[in-house]
Amino acid sequence: MSTVSCRKARACDTSPGSPGSPICRDCCCGPLHFLVLTVAAIVFIIGTILLARAWFHRVTTEIAVTDRRIIYKRGFVRRYTVEMHMDKVESVDVDQSILGRLLDCGDVIIHGTGMGIEPLPNIDHPLELRNHITAV
Repeated sequence: MSTVSCRKARACDTSPGSPGSPICRDCCCGPLHFLVLTVAAIVFIIGTILLARAWFHRVTTEIAVTDRRIIYKRGFVRRYTVEMHMDKVESVDVDQSILGRLLDCGDVIIHGTGMGIEPLPNIDHPLELRNHITAV
């Protein structure tokens, strides 16, 4: 029998029946290793799904600020659209958490006369959007 070194520098035996396939003793082949790999795969899959969902929401959202109105569209199959004339805008509020300030994202809340409150959630550069709305 010959010896082959394993990842953890322990000796592994090569079985005579299958040449070249090492049988490692006591190196990274236990049930704990399988559990860690399973948990890591589940976390990776959940993270990928959440990332794809956030990307899809971002791609299917449109915001337009013109000199006459504000247009907010959200959705792909089920479409949600809000239009507010600039003369009906009373005030614009920005709501950011600490993490939102670090990542430069937050909620923009538009107060309109007669229409009430219209929140625009999860907006990139909310202060810049507020400045565009109030400058017009």
